[in-house]
Amino acid sequence: MIRELFTSPDRRARARRKIGNFVRANAYGFDLKYENFQRKLRGRGTAPMESINRLAERAPWASKPEYFDDRLSHEEREALIREAESRLNGVVDLLGSGPVDIGTEPDWHRDFIGGYRWESHVHFSSFDWSKLPDKVDIKVPWELSRCMHFGTWGVAFLLTRDVKFYEGFKSQVIHWLDNNPFEKGVNWACPMDVGLRAANWINALCLFQEEVRKEQESSFLDRILKSLWFHGRHLARNLEWNGPVGRTGGNHLLANLLGMLAIGQLFPNEPWRDFARKELENQVQRQTLQDGCNFELATSYHRLVLEIFIWAGQIETGFSSEYDETVGRMRKFVAAYSEGSGLSPQFGDNDSGRLFCTGIDDERNHCYLIGQDAGMGSRVHQSLLWMDHLEKVIATKDEFPDGGFWFFRNGEGVLGFRAGALSATGGHAHCDQLSFVLTVFGERIFVDRGVYCYTSDTEMRNRFRSTAAHNTVMVGGREQNYFGRRKRELFGIRDDTKTKVLAASKRGIQAEHFGFEGVKFERHLELREDGLEITDKFEGDGPVKVEWRFHFSPECEPKLEGQRVYVKVVGGEVGLRVPEGLEATLVESEHSDSYGSKQPAKSLVIKGTKVTGAVSMDISWEQ
Repeated sequence: MIRELFTSPDRRARARRKIGNFVRANAYGFDLKYENFQRKLRGRGTAPMESINRLAERAPWASKPEYFDDRLSHEEREALIREAESRLNGVVDLLGSGPVDIGTEPDWHRDFIGGYRWESHVHFSSFDWSKLPDKVDIKVPWELSRCMHFGTWGVAFLLTRDVKFYEGFKSQVIHWLDNNPFEKGVNWACPMDVGLRAANWINALCLFQEEVRKEQESSFLDRILKSLWFHGRHLARNLEWNGPVGRTGGNHLLANLLGMLAIGQLFPNEPWRDFARKELENQVQRQTLQDGCNFELATSYHRLVLEIFIWAGQIETGFSSEYDETVGRMRKFVAAYSEGSGLSPQFGDNDSGRLFCTGIDDERNHCYLIGQDAGMGSRVHQSLLWMDHLEKVIATKDEFPDGGFWFFRNGEGVLGFRAGALSATGGHAHCDQLSFVLTVFGERIFVDRGVYCYTSDTEMRNRFRSTAAHNTVMVGGREQNYFGRRKRELFGIRDDTKTKVLAASKRGIQAEHFGFEGVKFERHLELREDGLEITDKFEGDGPVKVEWRFHFSPECEPKLEGQRVYVKVVGGEVGLRVPEGLEATLVESEHSDSYGSKQPAKSLVIKGTKVTGAVSMDISWEQ
């Protein structure tokens, strides 16, 4: 056993990590490599400060005093300043919390929604995640400690030149450092959040460049730079490979690498920048399918990953043309799924993850990533990503077979359809095979129900990723894909459906899956100028019990009259005709457009006790 520990690369890496964590947990923040770095730094003057200046000079707002005044409308300007002042006063709205006063010196280790507090003096490697009580969400302190509001303060400062926003930034950084010793507490437990925090701190230093220049000899600048160095050190030895020696990382690894790349801009003599650039080059190809879809196959995670790749490409000049081309393909996927209402359909998980966010935009709108002026806050978010010079992208294709997404447009109707493989582990997958979303007259009609939460409520987590939460069918009351119900099984779905696309055209698609044992389910959708025809076919040993679900968006107020359900929207009316012999009921439901939030909505449930062969339904609309 001992021989295996030191001869197996996998076991050896795990042993090194455990031994290193034990030593650091008992070293009270002492780090010999940092002491050596400090000794060398004393002979180089203010190298990190010079690096901050060089990086800040490349930001789109550099040497342009009126930059954000020109970028924001009067309404956006007022909204952003209100949001910045609200955060200065200690009021936050995170992950569905609604406005909550957590004070100007918050408890960084507390889930202020659920009320649970993690010990601040415990080494990050010592937390026992299996003992967390129900209704506790570790994402709350992590989200707060990403410090995305620093960007809001930075933009507010450039709009108003009011130094209170810079003083707030300084004060909260110092308070965070005082209450989060290196590698102690929950905010060092997830390297992803360490990387995103570093990126937000560094972007804020660029936004506050004028004031930072006055701080060259200050203890504040010494402390934030020292902490950023330790952030880089922590990331370098805790990369989230999804395995100690593997190379199959997901969005967590990308956030790790981005943090290292950004920190490496300030400390060019460290190896972090070169390593992160090379690995990002590698990962952009590994994690992006040929058609431009992120391999985790969830639109909201596609947005987060794309933000990471975009900003990395702006702060670092050494990326290849292949990197830029891949980012371009990812942007074209955003253009495809955003057509119709302009809001992203929720395929797969959604934890509202962002790289930068000012809090004034509609997070359902991803169009800022394709260069569109997409409503409130879109241009300021483009600026925070340094993407002003990137060209506008329009939808040039409708089929994304590698990712399993298909989009159709005809007249006033826009249809999105899910038919393809699950992601490698199913970590962020849902039971949404052969499900669709539909927009008519620019209004969302049928939608995916969303996510709502992860580990804080296992029942709700499983309900929102179930077959019944999507616009598809259940046979015999069974899930189309198996997934575990326990807390440790909340990220992963088995691909039982083995979906196949049989035919696709400009107006429709025909696909099948095998998720219901003994029954093959086939769906054919045809989008006409004035409607959508749905033909569902069941092949098995005999009649089966089938339940259809059609989930209306929260904005819709559907009415059921006999065998017809209809909804009136601004552009006209949309109706669905239920075949005779099937039972139709409108039921109260819950919808989640963002993590932690729920809105009441209605769903149409259609039941058939003895269904065989083909069943056709027609959705039509008229002005």
